Amino acid sequence: MDLRFLLSASAPAAIGSALGQAQSALGAAVAQRNAAQRRWRDALLGDDLAETISARAALGAAAVDVDRAEAVVERLTGRLSGVPL
Repeated sequence: MDLRFLLSASAPAAIGSALGQAQSALGAAVAQRNAAQRRWRDALLGDDLAETISARAALGAAAVDVDRAEAVVERLTGRLSGVPL
């Protein structure tokens, strides 16, 4: 998805479509973060330090993905409501 085109588009329908895609991406990112959280929690209960470290790194990466997806949704929502970006 080319966000530069979508954010510069003035047609509400195009922005609405992009918002729907962004919300879907956010949902997927949250699901991945939740799975990473469960993996990390399970790793903490085990005795494999390498798995714990790996799971924590995956959780951090998933959290960044959620933050980025939330930012895109917020920008597109603002664009639809007429708030300047």
